[in-house]
Amino acid sequence: PDEAGDKLTNPFAGKSETLARGQELYFVNCAACHGSLGRGDGPVAPYFVLTPPSLLSDKARGFKDGYLYHLV
Repeated sequence: PDEAGDKLTNPFAGKSETLARGQELYFVNCAACHGSLGRGDGPVAPYFVLTPPSLLSDKARGFKDGYLYHLV
């Protein structure tokens, strides 16, 4: 994942239509676990052995786009 973070770049960074589409996809695919605000408190989170991580932490906010792409 670290290598992906260094080598992969986001060709859509900063485009408003990309942010809107990303928000749609987040609510469809991620919010159930990570919650509507990204805190790791989604409605299915209590059913996991490990709590989904908060996407608001300094660590998560510091991830490069390529790292996140590889992770997901």
